[in-house]
Amino acid sequence: VTFGQTYAKENDILFVELEKEDEKLPQENPFTDIQHDYYYDAILWAYENGITTGLKADKFGPEEACTRGQVVTFLYRGLNK
Repeated sequence: VTFGQTYAKENDILFVELEKEDEKLPQENPFTDIQHDYYYDAILWAYENGITTGLKADKFGPEEACTRGQVVTFLYRGLNK
């Protein structure tokens, strides 16, 4: 990773995802901008496990660039679970 690069958030969540078979996904999707895309389960898993809270209560922003601060936060929360 070089400074100045940006990545879509769904890629970061997939990278951080430390899913275990016995963990459950939320019953409802809190994000109106996340549908059943390839990253759907990973984002909901990260939300349920406190790795992300989204941009707003109902918005994740999967196509928006992810800042270095957000990537570090995802990694920190994921590794400290």
